[in-house]
Amino acid sequence: MTSDIDARIQLAAAERLAARARLSETLATVQHRLDPSVLADNAFAKMRSQSSALAEHAADYVRERKPTFIAIAVAGVMWFFRKDIARIVTWAMTAVHQHASETAHELHETDEGLK
Repeated sequence: MTSDIDARIQLAAAERLAARARLSETLATVQHRLDPSVLADNAFAKMRSQSSALAEHAADYVRERKPTFIAIAVAGVMWFFRKDIARIVTWAMTAVHQHASETAHELHETDEGLK
């Protein structure tokens, strides 16, 4: 009977040591997972993955609607350079008007010379 009790005590001691080893391993795993650098690395990796997927989705969306986005881009550029464009158009119209006036004046002089 004593040997039976001794065997049970040894079995309980072995189970206790095994449980302690498992607990130590679990604590080490939890400490590793809760390490701020590991948490930051995991967050950064997840953010990089999600932002990559989002960028790919946005690029596909733009590719599917290319004419719309080209029109938006052109409108944006025109709005950004609206003062320069207005200045160029005004200059061009003034130049055309001047040229038309000079041509009309030359034609008038030619008509007067022919009479």
